[in-house]
Amino acid sequence: MCMRCLSFGVCLFMIMSAVIAGDWTQWRGPNHNNIAADGQAVPAEWSDSKNIVWKASVPGRGHASPTVVGNVILLSTAIDATQTQSVVAYDRTSGKKIWETEISKGGFPTLHPKNTHASPTIASDGKLAFATFCHHEKVEAVALSLTGKIIWRKDIGGFRPEAYEYGYAASPTIYKDALIISGDSDTVAWVKAVKLSNGDLIWEQQRPKFLNWSSPIVANVGGRDQLLLSGLHMIASYDPTTGNLCGKPNVSPWPLVEHVFGKVT
Repeated sequence: MCMRCLSFGVCLFMIMSAVIAGDWTQWRGPNHNNIAADGQAVPAEWSDSKNIVWKASVPGRGHASPTVVGNVILLSTAIDATQTQSVVAYDRTSGKKIWETEISKGGFPTLHPKNTHASPTIASDGKLAFATFCHHEKVEAVALSLTGKIIWRKDIGGFRPEAYEYGYAASPTIYKDALIISGDSDTVAWVKAVKLSNGDLIWEQQRPKFLNWSSPIVANVGGRDQLLLSGLHMIASYDPTTGNLCGKPNVSPWPLVEHVFGKVT
């Protein structure tokens, strides 16, 4: 069994004083901008011992970033030997493992050796934790309580790359009462929003079929909230409430992709 180490310190969170300052609820933080709250005294140096509060072993491999909610640290991980994908929770103060919930077993796709089967970061609304995993040629979303109980799980969409089997990497993001998930590949490509409460579909948009590993984020640009998703040699903007495209993507992406890489469908 492969083990990795979770170190509570600047190297992972960049928020040493987060117990006071607030939570880190999803990839790029609660405000989608990778910026922690103001007024935090963050050390600029660390080592195996310097500025490290505690260390804990994590079963398996994963590229997911830790998600911090209250006194709980949440992390996705995967064990290649048994083809299991799980969510693990640690005590924020002591580093003690609180619980581990297995989400899926089997169906691991081929992937690049530098990727993992647990690369997407967990998102949380402070009440539930939302994880996404790729297995059996699909992306599955699961909602868990902060005590590790599975509340709901849904198959969101297919994910079957052919030209380069590098695996899945996109992290989900939360906007109001929706969990937004993307899955771009050269056989199927989509971005969808589902309800936080039960996983039911709110909206979906098909995208050009092409390989991409980017995560969607929401930002307020030009006086409006926009769901931004890069890749396919463009940056596309969608209305995070309806999924409608906000105007035209930059540089008219479909002809551009077709010109550079051949016809895309």
